[in-house]
Order: sequence, then structure tokens, then C-alpha cells
Amino acid sequence: MLEDHGNRFVCVLYFLSRGVGGRPFDSDRVYSELQMKGFTDQQQARAELVQFLETEGLVEYNRANNTVNLTLRGLERARRHCDEPLYGIYRHLQN
Repeated sequence: MLEDHGNRFVCVLYFLSRGVGGRPFDSDRVYSELQMKGFTDQQQARAELVQFLETEGLVEYNRANNTVNLTLRGLERARRHCDEPLYGIYRHLQN
């Protein structure tokens, strides 16, 4: 489950940043674009997801201002997977 949600998060971040690694975005904004339901504590769910992605080396998280950005590894994964139909639903965020 973390891997699937993590891939979605990476793709949302990829489309928001227009494919530019290192461009920071508010992690709550990125998480809200996933429109995930079923978690009673959205902040905790977001924190666990970001921590997982950080451990995987896909994002960097700045705790001081609650922002995330793609690492080079995250950018490479996004380029490989975000065109798949499952993740392409977030493509509208590029605009």
C-alpha cells in the first residue's frame, strides 16, 4: 500500500514541478491531490508516506517549512512510471 500511494505521491509531485527535480512544494498540498479517503488522521498518513519516500531516496523533506521535492532518483522513477494510465490521471496538475 505504501508503495502504491508513494508512486502516486511521486507522480503528483512530478507533475506539479513540471519534471524539475529539487523544486519544493508543500507536502500537504501534494498529499491532498491524491484525494485519499479512509484515513482518520490525514496528517499522520501524509507523514508516514513522506517518511517512506524519504527512506526510499525518492524525495527530500524539509521539516522547517513542510515542503518536499524530488531527488534525482525520484525524478528518474517518475519519468519511468508517471506516463502509465494509473498515474497519468494527475497529468492535469502540469498546467
